[in-house]
Amino acid sequence: MIRRFSARHRATALVAAFALAAGASASAQRTVRVGVNDLGAQPGGVGSSLAVSRDGRHVAFASSGSNLDSMQADTNGAFDVFVHDRVTARTVRVSVSTSGAEGDGASWEPSLSADGRFVAFDSKTTTLATGANGVRQVYVHDRDTDQDGVFDEPGARATVLISRTPAGAAGAGRSRAPSISGNGRYVAFTSTAPDLVAGDVNGHQDVFVHDRDADGDGVLDETHAGATLTLRAADGVEPDGRSQEPRIADQAPVVVFTTAATTFAGDATADLDVVAWDFAANRYAIVSATPSGQQADAPSAQPDVSADGRFVVFRSLAGNLSSVDQPFVLDVFLHDRDADGNGVLDELGGTSNTLVTTIVAGAGSAGLADSPRVSDDGGCVSFLSLGADLVANDTNGKADVFVWERATGRTVRASVASDGAQAGGSSSAPEISGDGLHVAFQSLASDLVVPDANLNGNDAYVRACPVPELARSLYCTGKTSSAGCVPFLTVEGCASTTSSERMSIRAEDVLPGQRGILIHGPARRVLGFHGGHLCVRAPFERSPRTKTVPAAGACTQAALVRDFNATIRSGADPLLTTGATVHAQWIQDDPADPAGFGDSFTDAVRFVIVP
Repeated sequence: MIRRFSARHRATALVAAFALAAGASASAQRTVRVGVNDLGAQPGGVGSSLAVSRDGRHVAFASSGSNLDSMQADTNGAFDVFVHDRVTARTVRVSVSTSGAEGDGASWEPSLSADGRFVAFDSKTTTLATGANGVRQVYVHDRDTDQDGVFDEPGARATVLISRTPAGAAGAGRSRAPSISGNGRYVAFTSTAPDLVAGDVNGHQDVFVHDRDADGDGVLDETHAGATLTLRAADGVEPDGRSQEPRIADQAPVVVFTTAATTFAGDATADLDVVAWDFAANRYAIVSATPSGQQADAPSAQPDVSADGRFVVFRSLAGNLSSVDQPFVLDVFLHDRDADGNGVLDELGGTSNTLVTTIVAGAGSAGLADSPRVSDDGGCVSFLSLGADLVANDTNGKADVFVWERATGRTVRASVASDGAQAGGSSSAPEISGDGLHVAFQSLASDLVVPDANLNGNDAYVRACPVPELARSLYCTGKTSSAGCVPFLTVEGCASTTSSERMSIRAEDVLPGQRGILIHGPARRVLGFHGGHLCVRAPFERSPRTKTVPAAGACTQAALVRDFNATIRSGADPLLTTGATVHAQWIQDDPADPAGFGDSFTDAVRFVIVP
């Protein structure tokens, strides 16, 4: 028989509050529109770039819509930057001054810190911060200056100028394309300004990194406590060509960017190259190259970098980066700077390139690919492609967003409706979350989420769990039952606080006619118990006793099934929130248990709850 385990008791008020929040969003689907206001209304359209927090909860975008700001009237008639919270369904404008005043010019190109607290963007305004001069500059908005964990409270927000001179004035040139580190301390950007650092006389657009805490005391944006760096060659020579498209690693002092300069060691051509720069050590490496160090034989651009700086993804026309690549077709590549795993980056012969845009047969796709982005661990790459040969049944003739999984080489299409139907319009600007479980993108399609009030307008969407298997992993071993079977788990779908889709946790090859319970908790423990293994650390919650259903199993033709998303929506366990890690295992009655304890166990599953 199943022993009764003690369950945690929760405060009634907290349970009720969580149930209300979950119920309010239960009609959401796996593909959701995020460029909306608090009531779900759409603007006329969104801009050309997005940003997403590590857990996929916060999505930043630019829009000229005047109906999005939940805190004040939007009257400037210009593009502004907004952040949408997928859990609270709230949208706030962040391209505002510390006092909350709106900008008198347009703002674009958001970048989010890992938790969504800090938003970097560029703006052509005179009103957002001290020193603003009406030239396009880079800013950072802090959504939680009192650090109480509540974002966007009045009086607890601040906006600072980043692209500033050592004296604190705005740079005398255009600065744009910011990329902020995971903790919000560093901001990479590109600028034509010659006065951000001393000795900038090359007359080219350069890449810079601004340290918001140069004195290292943990206080950001203190007066004269910031510092800006720019790349120089090993001999101190400035780049002799433009540099652009910077992307900073979340957890390492690494910036990748595109450059036309020829002053870097090993650069023998004037083609655009992708460079990885360790700005703490002022070391660099050309990563659009073969393992032997040969440069790409055609231009490369649009880089992104994993959290630790090891993996760099980029697009290229080159034909010498992979043996299966088609030359002069825009493809996406993943460059591993430590393919031999010895901890030393960029060694000759110790790197590798993997062609991401491959078809089932292993050859390169015939379609143009663009806009690659990589997850924190380098395990997933999102990208845009016109190719109709990357997945089966791609017949829409439109640009689609895809996700490639490094471990399996599998590619899935992300710009689809919740039921998997392909989009009727082109999609663009993909951004994958750090955890690899969410892809934000824009689309002109009017059939991804219906109704679509701004038909043919460019909307922002998020596809949750484009590769559901990445959100979970199996562990532990089942206990052999009296029927001689080893029960095992199968899992379908993703655990979500907002989705009405099922997340089925199913115990296969269990005893027919015997009830079972699903236990779950936040921690794993593999403990010898009753002749098997208990794989969830106590204390844990348990489901109501559940009857078996018929199944086509190889052993007993019976199964136990539970929709875990229904458990989340019930509010019975308020620890089941966005970002929570859950461990779960089925236990079943087994009256003839050979070990004499009256029960049997499946293996266990670990998964993460997404928004």
